[in-house]
Amino acid sequence: MPHYSEQPASGASWQRAYKVTIDNGLHTIPVVTFYEAEVVSTELGTLSQHKGHLSESFSDPTVAFPLLNVETGEETGMATYQDIYVILYSLYRYLAKRRDTPPEEVV
Repeated sequence: MPHYSEQPASGASWQRAYKVTIDNGLHTIPVVTFYEAEVVSTELGTLSQHKGHLSESFSDPTVAFPLLNVETGEETGMATYQDIYVILYSLYRYLAKRRDTPPEEVV
């Protein structure tokens, strides 16, 4: 039995992280969670469906992983869990300082 209004389609599908959270509770080991979705794209449109999540604790700050070029996926270097922690800490402090010290008005 054919599907109602069935249309042939060709395209691609892939998995992506659509949200990232970091649980940085007081006196606990930080945990990063990536929430994943499967994306299907055809000439008829694009759909995204949540698929689950992937979590990792920062219990060993020396764990190293390859850095990837966002456009090509090629390896460009290495980083550690500690590098991530330092970058996020620095970003938080930068944004908090910018919020707390707005630019002076020009008279």
